[in-house]
Amino acid sequence: MRYEEFREKVHKLPFFRAYILEQLQEKPEALKVQLSHWVKKGLVIKLRQGIYTLNDSQRSCKFTNYFLANNLYSPSYISLEYALQFYGFIPEGVFVVTSISTKKTENFDNQFGRFQYRTVKLNVYRHFIEHKDIYGNRFYIASPEKALLDFLYFATAHIKKIKSDIFEESFRLQNLENVDCNKLIKYAEAYEQKKIISTAKMLVDYITEEWQS
Repeated sequence: MRYEEFREKVHKLPFFRAYILEQLQEKPEALKVQLSHWVKKGLVIKLRQGIYTLNDSQRSCKFTNYFLANNLYSPSYISLEYALQFYGFIPEGVFVVTSISTKKTENFDNQFGRFQYRTVKLNVYRHFIEHKDIYGNRFYIASPEKALLDFLYFATAHIKKIKSDIFEESFRLQNLENVDCNKLIKYAEAYEQKKIISTAKMLVDYITEEWQS
């Protein structure tokens, strides 16, 4: 199959999986060899094993890393530092796209960046909401309260004694005036860990004193 013919079949897709080759040609093995050649030429981008996309000039649809992260490894939703940046809760720029999944911890590097996935138990995999990126693609991201809790769950895992100044001094949390403190406590209870529940209560005290007073 010539590249022009292949492009015509997939250019409207934001990404495609390797099994599509079996639908495009009777002898998919030959097409797999061609696909590797197109990757080397830069016409096709390998996102991870078995998932590809055409480069920006060859693809007729666009997407952001929010959309890509959800589809690169699923089930997953954007959370942790990347979600905190999305909501303006931290001042720093975040260059690793961080997500939560029920599957094992993973990292993927490709032309679009680094994508990191942290694992939580099924009973904690909740309280994410649907958004659309600037191109109209749907993606899932933790609610503001869940993003904070996911972050605290991992960021404080190895801290024996948590002090209230950690939210401002170490994590530099900001713009918390619209956080729902009732949801924070309710969502924290789902982790079924005394540490995250007590940390959430400390965060509520910090929010009400510094941001909602």
